[in-house]
Amino acid sequence: MFAAGFEIVEGVFTTDECEEIIAVLDHKISLLESRAGARNLMRDPLISKIAADERLLSITERAFDRPLVPFKATLFQKTGKANWLVAWHQDTALPVERIPSGDGWGPSSVKNRINFVHAPTEALSKVLALRIHLDASTHTNGPLRVIPGSHKKRLIDDGEFGEWTRREAVTCCVGKEA
Repeated sequence: MFAAGFEIVEGVFTTDECEEIIAVLDHKISLLESRAGARNLMRDPLISKIAADERLLSITERAFDRPLVPFKATLFQKTGKANWLVAWHQDTALPVERIPSGDGWGPSSVKNRINFVHAPTEALSKVLALRIHLDASTHTNGPLRVIPGSHKKRLIDDGEFGEWTRREAVTCCVGKEA
């Protein structure tokens, strides 16, 4: 399980649950300056409740033999009016209360009043990102693309990224119906 570094699990939430979440998030996004999304959503009670849902925690338990603790939630609101191209990258920055000192940590930045620091590979190996699609993700609307196995190697420079991006990528498409 998760040997390639990712897994697609469909039907975790029902269509009705997704519609309810979308309605709440649409209202919250309308209050923001950016329509492209929002960071630091674990502060929101609805998002915290969703993140702690036993169906999601069971996925983390399958990956790590124990349920993990949700600590970060970001909303990506990709629409025809707010969409963007994201270059190949590895997510290596983690939110922290204070900047750790030690081998492999750094550099740091502040995003929406939260400290983020690039973490060493050992710390990243203990993190699992769950991406929840509330609507369909198809080949035509900007789906997530992953390179199997890339989670096992910390890519350092453009040359390494170039080599890895020439490998076969998997396009992660998901339906909407549960």
